[in-house]
Amino acid sequence: MEVKEKIIEAASTLFMSYGVKSVTMDDIAKNLAVSKKTIYQEFADKNELVLLFAERHLLRYESEFHKIGSNASNAIEELYLTSLCLRKIVEETSPNVMYDLKKYHTKAWNHYLGYKESLFKDNVKKVIERGMKEGLFRANIDSEVLSTVRIEEVQLCFNLDLFPKEKFSMAQVQIQVFQNFVLGLLTDKGRELWNSYQNEIKP
Repeated sequence: MEVKEKIIEAASTLFMSYGVKSVTMDDIAKNLAVSKKTIYQEFADKNELVLLFAERHLLRYESEFHKIGSNASNAIEELYLTSLCLRKIVEETSPNVMYDLKKYHTKAWNHYLGYKESLFKDNVKKVIERGMKEGLFRANIDSEVLSTVRIEEVQLCFNLDLFPKEKFSMAQVQIQVFQNFVLGLLTDKGRELWNSYQNEIKP
């Protein structure tokens, strides 16, 4: 593995565990047992490193979501497997990451916002429309409105002012909000299938 890739990988692990702001270039150098000069030979500054970190993780999530969509046999299964994927992402991500990106790293945050609209929202919209065609979701749903609501819900759950980490488990907050969202979509047929996945597929 090239030096640059090793740095990105080490930085990503630290960022995901502790947030972005609290991790310094010294911390990354120490983790890799290299000098800080070595890092600055590959990256102009921390902003550049954070941007690459954000890009890599968003691409990984994109790949996972596409794989789920291709393999799921129906919209309920796709939603359920997506929920497990999101739960894993939340559990391995420090609650501080989103806050730090928004406040201290504008380019990385704007990159995330672009993905939120072009990938995450579109993915939710396609799942909703698939479920409507399959008779699993209510026919009178506005997929544009509810896909927007769903994406904003995900981001809202990362708001530490509303859900301080001392009081709330981020994963549990996301699970509660997600289940409430799904239950509002379902027809009787969809509810029966959703309950079967809840019982048979364990996180």
